[in-house]
Amino acid sequence: MAPPIHRYELSLQVLLENLQELRSTGLLQTQITGLTIKGRQINEACRVELALEKGAVRQCTIFHQNGDLLLQGNEAWLTLRSRATQRHAWQFSQGGSIEASPARYPTSPSTPVLSRETPAPVAPQGKYGVIPRLLPSTTAATLQQLSREYRRILTLVDGQRSVQQIAALLSLSPEYIHLVLHQCRSWQLVAYEGV
Repeated sequence: MAPPIHRYELSLQVLLENLQELRSTGLLQTQITGLTIKGRQINEACRVELALEKGAVRQCTIFHQNGDLLLQGNEAWLTLRSRATQRHAWQFSQGGSIEASPARYPTSPSTPVLSRETPAPVAPQGKYGVIPRLLPSTTAATLQQLSREYRRILTLVDGQRSVQQIAALLSLSPEYIHLVLHQCRSWQLVAYEGV
């Protein structure tokens, strides 16, 4: 049986914070164009792979679209840091075994992860029954600035539906809905009832 594959449209920073919280193990991949590698601009799409074990990045590799290895290790990680806050279409293949070694990279490409002032996201294990609600600051103009996918999700946030119910209505994984709502929570667009 093939490992589950999850798709996300998030910044690397937010995605890694959430995968760390979930203690996820697997392979995270995306395509990025316009990387500068060893002083040379690569205009073609490059495949980026991050191997995670229990939420920690263990391996980081960048390949040219023809399959040639361009960078790996710390060099690859430092190149990705410049794109950490930009949204990309990521694919996460859950599972597999990653060689047990100390994490070579920080779990988040930016220094601040979640500040003490930022409420920690609701732990997802078995708790997709939490009910998100839109905050009064969430206006139609604010929603128009978001991606279509985010707007689809937020239109179902009514203070009555749980994360699990929203996921089922959209045929998306509860993990993905949790990640999107966590991002929206950091933007002060949503809150969780009773949290």
